[in-house]
Amino acid sequence: MNPYEILGVSVECTQEEITVAYRALAKKHHPDKGGDQSVFIQLSIAVDVLRDPHKRKLFDEFGIVMDATESMIAGKVEEMF
Repeated sequence: MNPYEILGVSVECTQEEITVAYRALAKKHHPDKGGDQSVFIQLSIAVDVLRDPHKRKLFDEFGIVMDATESMIAGKVEEMF
């Protein structure tokens, strides 16, 4: 999963560009508007990764996409060491 491709933004995109792209795609693919739920979930994950500086850095450097649970666990492990 490449969050940049999903949102249709470049690697150098700003937070504002991420928000604009997400809102346009979310409006189109939202399940309440007849859109595909799986596409909407992918959009939600992509915007979560790109809005969070730590998650974005992990993706940019290693291609890793963590969900909220994995991120919380990683944070606790970092605190222990």
